[in-house]
Amino acid sequence: MAEEQSDLYLTKEEYEAKYGPYEPDYHMDTLTARDHVQDIIPHSRHCDHPFGCYTCFKQFPSGKVHCTEEKWTGWYPMAGCSYWTKIKIKCPACFAQQEREQRKREEECRRSSEREQEQIRAERREENYRQKQKRAIRAEIEVRRLGKMSRSKPMNEFNQTLSKLKIPVLKKLCKRNGLMNSGKKAQLVFRLTAARFHGTLYVCPYCKKKKLELQYEHDDDMEPQGIRCKHMKGQGRQCTFKKYFNDDDETKVTVLKNVFRDTEQLDLNSVMMTKNLIRKSKK
Repeated sequence: MAEEQSDLYLTKEEYEAKYGPYEPDYHMDTLTARDHVQDIIPHSRHCDHPFGCYTCFKQFPSGKVHCTEEKWTGWYPMAGCSYWTKIKIKCPACFAQQEREQRKREEECRRSSEREQEQIRAERREENYRQKQKRAIRAEIEVRRLGKMSRSKPMNEFNQTLSKLKIPVLKKLCKRNGLMNSGKKAQLVFRLTAARFHGTLYVCPYCKKKKLELQYEHDDDMEPQGIRCKHMKGQGRQCTFKKYFNDDDETKVTVLKNVFRDTEQLDLNSVMMTKNLIRKSKK
């Protein structure tokens, strides 16, 4: 048993010296060999003696030849690791045909890549257009809800106070109260008014981002039915935080437990104080 195992480590010369000429099992060699090209070296030279073309199999007395030197490596069970070189000689006509085919393949690959890039750009433009349409519809709905809020006197007074602030200050207020700060001024005013009278969350419990938005069941509803986070994590993945109000444990009071707060510079408070002073002076 030990002698049989030692035969596995014999070289080809030792095996032939011990057992005679080596006759390879081509089926086993095909399964176990790991042949691959390490390097390909193309070069051209003038040949003074006769040569044969590797592609068209024609014989030429002399002339310019194009050689391709392939350095191979592989492993065989009885011979171990071996290295060899394949030299392919081509005539100028076959080499020119090969170059034309190579340029044709490269041109096809370039055109295919351009078509794929153009298709990706078209899909991206279409997706941007859809997103723009969605944002326009959402802005229209929020402006419509803001108009309905003006029927309530407390909400109307708060809306008028917020309308006197500039957009950067309104965005600070939205960020301060954990709300989305994108969109038109009317959208920012609507979100802040809803957070003032319904409550809000300062940060998302899952991703800790400040991009929350109240959810409504229908476009004409004024009472929110839930809250969700609109933060995008990348690659089309959105934060999974979503809470809907019900009559059992998760009510609007228990979920929206944070109250509306002013900016650190008290911008909203200063506007309200100015408004009260003007009202008192008129009296």
